[in-house]
Amino acid sequence: VTKVWEGVKIPYSFPMDIHISELVIKGLKKTPRRIVQYFYDDESELTCDDLRLQIIRVAQHLEEIGIKEDDVVGLVCENSVNLMALINGIIQLGAIVNPMSVDHSKEDLINMFRQTKPKLIICDMSIYDKIEGVLRALENNSPIYTNLGTIKNVPNAEDLLKPTGKEEKYQNKKFEDASNKTVAILTSSGSTGPAKGVCMGQTFFLKFHSIAPKEESRSLSFSSVFWGSGF
Repeated sequence: VTKVWEGVKIPYSFPMDIHISELVIKGLKKTPRRIVQYFYDDESELTCDDLRLQIIRVAQHLEEIGIKEDDVVGLVCENSVNLMALINGIIQLGAIVNPMSVDHSKEDLINMFRQTKPKLIICDMSIYDKIEGVLRALENNSPIYTNLGTIKNVPNAEDLLKPTGKEEKYQNKKFEDASNKTVAILTSSGSTGPAKGVCMGQTFFLKFHSIAPKEESRSLSFSSVFWGSGF
């Protein structure tokens, strides 16, 4: 009748005035010793408390270099052991994650970052030269942090994970109209022309939480973070 396709209606069971960043930290505190990530490549394990501290460190370091609410941070990385902390650390500040694939062409990256105007880019070391060329073409002088390797005189993502000495003093930020804040900008498929940035609000991710595996369950994640299911 309405000619509108609809999926299953998912309830929103969280307070409208609480930002997802606060819910993440509270959730990790509930079960500090539980393993929240097992990384296949190096067989490393991460507890909830380990992740909580890493997220806070990333947020504190990013704030020190000037990243603030609604700033966009480009993330051009393959799946790696630190990715979960980096993404959540960005979100803690009310900043927006803009993930792209390491396999995207220079032209694709220019197209997307022209739209989102990132204030910082974190990329794998292997594509540093490509990202540097993208920013040069856009006349964007934002800093680049490398992941999965170091380059002399270039900041490294590991620096964002270093202890600050003030992790336990961390207080979650409060945001106006928290339930409607954008958490990520993902890329469309590009099948109908140049890819567009698709804004994803926190309500989407929190609704998705209600159909995600329960705490005692396990899930296998193999999608790249730039794709919706991977994020």
